[in-house]
Amino acid sequence: MGVKVAVLYAGQWGPFADERTGEMRSGTTVIYCDAPEDGQSARGYKPIKESMTLEDFGKFTQVPGIYDVDFRRRAGANGKAVTVMTGVKLVKPLTLGHDA
Repeated sequence: MGVKVAVLYAGQWGPFADERTGEMRSGTTVIYCDAPEDGQSARGYKPIKESMTLEDFGKFTQVPGIYDVDFRRRAGANGKAVTVMTGVKLVKPLTLGHDA
């Protein structure tokens, strides 16, 4: 696998009808952080939001958690490159706040 990330949230959404196409849609929203920023105008971890398939929800067995993930690039809207998670493996649970 490739990069370690902190997955903060994984949640299922849908099904609902797409307003333009009428197609039924559903999926998983994942919010994670990877490398921190440390500059003049920003510091810390900026959360990244990604939509995945509904079936991908099962890959996130412990949230929050540290995961080892692989990424790949694909063409998004108007051919713009988009980086998406592929392989996902739990490394260890992440404990914050009152649970620490």
